[in-house]
This record gives sequence, C-alpha cells and structure tokens, in this order.
Amino acid sequence: MVKNNILKNDMKNINDEIKKENEKENNINDEVKETKDETKTKTNATYEDKNNITYEIININKASLNDLTKLPGIGEAIASKIISYRNDKGNFNSIDDIKNVSGIGEAKFNKIKKYIEV
Repeated sequence: MVKNNILKNDMKNINDEIKKENEKENNINDEVKETKDETKTKTNATYEDKNNITYEIININKASLNDLTKLPGIGEAIASKIISYRNDKGNFNSIDDIKNVSGIGEAKFNKIKKYIEV
C-alpha cells in the first residue's frame, strides 16, 4: 500500500514536470512566432500617400489573396484573377505585366503601381 502511494506520487510529479516542460516549449514557440511576425512587419516596404495613409508594398509574384485586396481598388474578384494569371502564366517580369490581367487597365494600374513590386 505504501509502495502504491509512493508510485502514485512519483507519477504525479513526473506528469507535473512534463506539463511544465510542455508549457515552456509552447512559450518558446510563441516567442519565436512573435519574433518572426515582428521581423516580417519591420522588413516590409511601405508607401505613404499624400493623405498620410501608409500602404505596404506588395510583391505581386508572392502575394496572397488577402495581400492583394489591401491594394487600393482591388477586391477579391480581381485579386483572384491576379493569382490565376500568375499560376497559369508564371511570375510577372515587371509590374507593368499586371495590366495583362483582365480587369486591370491603365487607370487601375495607375492607382496601384506605387504599391506593387516584383
């Protein structure tokens, strides 16, 4: 009976230690993720317009749907067309190539050209 109690206590202590180690590992993973997010934010180029609105410069060869919809005048429909075009034709060689996407004419291109790169 005494041995069983000792074993139960030992098992409880081991489980407690495992939980503590898992919590430490989770905290480290969270810190690494936060550091990566901070680095990403700090390294993204930005453009500030005449109204002091800051826009992130978007790489149109790497941008996600969400990234593309941050561009002025670009909604989900055109963002999807940009991604489809990129998937079908390959990377854009210059920002001017985005005008080959249906729905992006000269006027829309002029609105976004300050905010995009390849």
